[in-house]
Amino acid sequence: MKKFITILSIIVLIMLCFSNYVLADSITGSMKNKWNKENQDTRIMKTMGGKILNIVQIVGVAVAVIMLSVLGIKYMFASTNDKATIKEKLMAYVIGAFILFGISTAIGIIKLFVDSW
Repeated sequence: MKKFITILSIIVLIMLCFSNYVLADSITGSMKNKWNKENQDTRIMKTMGGKILNIVQIVGVAVAVIMLSVLGIKYMFASTNDKATIKEKLMAYVIGAFILFGISTAIGIIKLFVDSW
């Protein structure tokens, strides 16, 4: 235990010796204007990204609803043995739909932050 404490204290001292100190100061007005300048290329990218995101969300929801309907109809008319295989497919569907909606929602939230920034 004493050896561990000695090694840990040596590592901490080495880290303190090689650490960098920085001064965080506010951005001047001229630099802020240069960094926040929005040109036509960035506006085009933002609008294209928003359109692509909307298309992916709409297509994803449509495919998810159609797949759920198809699996539901198959489940209603299936025999007892086939219901087990349909349940396995349904689990894969649920995981895929969760990933699709989760990723598209996360990208939508990121887009809102980027647009407001």
